[in-house]
Amino acid sequence: MGDRFIEVWARSVASVGGAAVGFALTANNYATADAATDPSGAPAQTQWPPTVIDKPPNHGPVTDLKWADIDQSQDMFQLALEAVEAGVLAIIRPLLEDAYRMGKAKYRSTSRIRKPTFT
Repeated sequence: MGDRFIEVWARSVASVGGAAVGFALTANNYATADAATDPSGAPAQTQWPPTVIDKPPNHGPVTDLKWADIDQSQDMFQLALEAVEAGVLAIIRPLLEDAYRMGKAKYRSTSRIRKPTFT
């Protein structure tokens, strides 16, 4: 799916360039025709067509993205960050689980206390 999208994108880039050249040539033709009918004899003011991409560029294949997948595109810095993340989670997860249990126990012990009513 991704390769097809990139291929269509590359073709559209080339086609937009072709349209730009066509518009410039058409404008030059109109300017030349207008100058030919001008009684003052002023020369036509034309411009060069824009420089564009003639053929679709080759972008190559799209990288297959997967969760927790190590590709050739990953460098050592990314791998080190993933290792740090795993280490931090290994330390913090038990602490968070204990804190959650304590909060749950505190809620259970205080939920049975009667709240004062003011009349």
